[in-house]
Amino acid sequence: MRRSADRGMRLAVTCAILAIAAVAVVVVSSHDDRALRVSLDSGSAWLVSSAVGQAALVDGSSGQLITQVRVADPGSDLSAASTSAQTLVADTSTGTVVRVDSASYEVSKPVRFARPGQRLRVFAGPRRAYVFAEQTGLVTSADSRTLSAGQPQSVVSRIGPGGGVVDATGRLWLVDAGSGRIVSLDSAGTGPAVPRTGAVASPAARLLEVGGRAVVVDGDAVRPLHDDGTFGGPTCLAGGARDDTAVLTGSAAASRVYAASGQRGVLLVSDLDSNRCDTAIDLDAAGHTLGAPTEAAGRVFIPDFTTGQVHIADLAHPDTVTHADVLDPDTPFDLVPSGPFVFYNDPASARAGVLSLTGQTIPIQKYNPDRPGDNLFSGGSGGAEDTQGSGGSGGSGGSGDSSKPTTPPTGTASPRPPTPTVSGTPDRDRSAVQIQTSTNPATAGRPVVLRAIASNGARLASVRWSFGDDAGTAAGAEVSHTWARPGSYPVTIRAGLASGEQVQVSSTINVVDQAPPTKPDPSRTPPPGTSTGTPPQPDPDPTRTQPQPDQPANPATPTLDVAQTSTTSLDVRVRPGTGAGAAVTRYALDASPATGTTVSALGGGAFRVDVTGCDAFTLVGTVSAANGATARSQPHQVAARTDGDCGPPQASLAVTPTSGEAPLTVTAEDTIRYLVDPHLSYRITFGDGSPAAAGSSATHTYTAPGTYTVTLTAIRDGSGVTATDTATVTVGAQFKATAGRASVSPGSGTYTCPLTLTFTGTVTANGAGTATWAWRNHGPGAQSLTFSGAGTQTVSFTMTVDGAPGETTTNTDEIEIYENGQITFVSPAYRASATITCASAAPSTTPTPPVPSSTIGGG
Repeated sequence: MRRSADRGMRLAVTCAILAIAAVAVVVVSSHDDRALRVSLDSGSAWLVSSAVGQAALVDGSSGQLITQVRVADPGSDLSAASTSAQTLVADTSTGTVVRVDSASYEVSKPVRFARPGQRLRVFAGPRRAYVFAEQTGLVTSADSRTLSAGQPQSVVSRIGPGGGVVDATGRLWLVDAGSGRIVSLDSAGTGPAVPRTGAVASPAARLLEVGGRAVVVDGDAVRPLHDDGTFGGPTCLAGGARDDTAVLTGSAAASRVYAASGQRGVLLVSDLDSNRCDTAIDLDAAGHTLGAPTEAAGRVFIPDFTTGQVHIADLAHPDTVTHADVLDPDTPFDLVPSGPFVFYNDPASARAGVLSLTGQTIPIQKYNPDRPGDNLFSGGSGGAEDTQGSGGSGGSGGSGDSSKPTTPPTGTASPRPPTPTVSGTPDRDRSAVQIQTSTNPATAGRPVVLRAIASNGARLASVRWSFGDDAGTAAGAEVSHTWARPGSYPVTIRAGLASGEQVQVSSTINVVDQAPPTKPDPSRTPPPGTSTGTPPQPDPDPTRTQPQPDQPANPATPTLDVAQTSTTSLDVRVRPGTGAGAAVTRYALDASPATGTTVSALGGGAFRVDVTGCDAFTLVGTVSAANGATARSQPHQVAARTDGDCGPPQASLAVTPTSGEAPLTVTAEDTIRYLVDPHLSYRITFGDGSPAAAGSSATHTYTAPGTYTVTLTAIRDGSGVTATDTATVTVGAQFKATAGRASVSPGSGTYTCPLTLTFTGTVTANGAGTATWAWRNHGPGAQSLTFSGAGTQTVSFTMTVDGAPGETTTNTDEIEIYENGQITFVSPAYRASATITCASAAPSTTPTPPVPSSTIGGG
């Protein structure tokens, strides 16, 4: 059954993103709509869909689609890999690779690495990318930014799943699926592929990146790879090599290997530093099909394709597992982490979404299924048939290098402040976004605050800045930047609006050696040929006070004083920083996430925060100067509430009976169910792989012997906090009795009659219980034997045979067992038979019929 979850909650996510600086390598491709997911280190991720030939950039902080770009023709066979600066998309259909710039969203011209139809795998490193052609076994290294490729190299014959990885230094490691030989390419990508002596594993070995280094998982051992290709000492692998349902991944931040076992329904953790493999977290998913574990912010997310859920295990609290419903049951999907978010993606549809650390979700549609071409970003070359590689901003398309300043302004006159312009968008979007600066002209070596301002009802979903120098790019609605040298620099932002539209805005910042003087210096004699009048002054922005050149442009970093007045109320004061800075004219306080909090301004930097939710949140204070420059405090974390309805639930389990033979029916119930409130839900699992039962009580029948753990879980709705209690049930094998071979004494022959015959047999039981049995032909009828345990007992009876001289009779008997009212017959070979011939007349003239008697003895 599916667990209860907050399906209707849409989280207003505004928290600051802590980027995970990791390289994601994705190798999933087919001709259906297999969407590939690639993580960036900025709280966003690219999702690549083969059916529509697109890459969609989704943002975790806003829970929205940022942009869509065309990377190939519809129906292509795609795979992808990414670093923070770019995403590389390989198209098996054409044998080409394109680069998507993470800052500008521009798509490069396709570069051919193999013949059309040869399946490609892309491995991305910090400086070099590696493209592997499966049919030929050739590896080609290329510059990640330009896709300038070297010569293909023959490295291995083929690689299997998990057969390649790039470590933190950029070195590519591969294991040959035919021989188990391990080879590598250096981080420069220019040297030959060198087989490492002694580095030979089994052909089924897998490679993982664990804490930035490459390791080999071979059988039930994990071995690190040294730079020279030799193995380090082996460490244990939790779960061993016998579980073919286990899916393995390595931790990017620690020396840990995670294994999600679908057979057992648990997450197993192997610590390579301590060589310990004893951490197991019960996911309540035995028998389910699980996907690759994904780590983010101290938690491990495990996709469950059977239920369409994600199990979230907190490594600091292994007994706490949260279950989030994301998609329909029996739906394969991908997970990719980015900062405090994890994205889920259905590769067969347009469905995707953001998953928070607490299990709350925001659905995202990657593209319009009816019109996939809507809202495509037009920058860059696009798909395989495109030939144009244009699409920059603030220039004339290759006439100069935007990283170098143009001629610096001459004289002392300051140019007018820039008027924001919008390029590459319809007229109706031209006023949607503007660039606001704290000062213009700027002084070399001094910071300038730049802000993207949305107007006319527009709402910013993402902003990416470029500054016209060699400092790279930045993200966010408000940034600070310092130019080192004088000159005129083009500043460009590419903004994604909440409506899905893309806006490009360009402006120019003039940077001078020193602040422009506000009046002439009468003590200085001007050189010949120079004007002696007052130099022209800049035309100030009437909506903003221009800071004086000799005063700090930005306010000092503020601090927060936080006092908790009750479990649901906080008093917060935003205090200006004590260092040098511009005077503060405005205070602000933001809570993130905002859901469950209400912030009220009391004046003078004082605020009251009323807490109505249960989740933890972060407070950030902001101070503003008269010139519009701002500074933000360090985040202050407020812990989750544990009082009242936010408190942990209670669970107390009773199971009756706790032992017996199979089939055994038991009843499990919460003994404190009279305290159950409407904010709690319950589930009971019986430890034998059967579906969980909803409610605080349930009955269940065990059909197989064994020892089982019954688990009662109480779940606090909304927060997902759980409490569990367990009980053990021991089920023995069903009692069974069998009959042994019978014998008779004396055996067949001629005897003086009357003659006494003794029949003897055995009854064997497999355990404690009572057996019902009888001699089939002559015995005294049904009888009972009691066993205190497994064993055998001997039974017998006697009968008298009489007859006239020469008379012959045959006497046969066997033991029958009664089981559930039915007779169990034995093999004819187990019967006892004696043929008796009387040698003389009986002493009496009256014939005497046989009189049986029975005795029972212990065996």
